[in-house]
Amino acid sequence: MKCLNQLKYPNKICFTAITYFRRFFFKHNPLEFNPFHICVICIFLAAKVEEKSDINLEAYFNANFKNDAEFFNLSLDLLKYYEIQLCKALNFEFLVHSPIICINHVQNILQEL
Repeated sequence: MKCLNQLKYPNKICFTAITYFRRFFFKHNPLEFNPFHICVICIFLAAKVEEKSDINLEAYFNANFKNDAEFFNLSLDLLKYYEIQLCKALNFEFLVHSPIICINHVQNILQEL
């Protein structure tokens, strides 16, 4: 969650990324895959699905992790591999039913009163 706050993504993307992360580790063992790397790719995929469909992995990597790539042991090829693994784990079902839409609707109703 701290990583999502630092990247300043909206709540909808945060919720979707967390859901992807949980779904991935329901099927895989955290000892097989580095949870931080999976978190990074979950955020990317959530941003791509929810809002920024024109973003590509290379631009995302260069904008957010280029300077710290060695520290986090990240590479573009590794992220491409994890993106494929994440998509397979999600069975290519990217739709997440978010409670945020309902919460926003209730807020609007309460503001009208």
